[in-house]
Amino acid sequence: MQQCKWLDEVHSSLKPDTLSSVDVNLVRRLIQTGVGVVSHPSCERAMSELQQLLTASDTCEQKALKCLKARSDTNLLVKLLSGLAITD
Repeated sequence: MQQCKWLDEVHSSLKPDTLSSVDVNLVRRLIQTGVGVVSHPSCERAMSELQQLLTASDTCEQKALKCLKARSDTNLLVKLLSGLAITD
């Protein structure tokens, strides 16, 4: 029964029409809840999908942070170069 309830929660959270509102905290909560569920092939597949979503989310977050840092570095470089141009 616990397996069915957890699987229903996972499936309802990951439906295409609700997928855009899924956040990392929900995925983590589902994984934490799923760890306590007795193992079953359907549960294992769902857990694997959740782990893939979490991994993809972490990868996107890291890429976004790199882009923000690069943007910040570029802005600093532009400011430094424009400062040099003024003093020349």
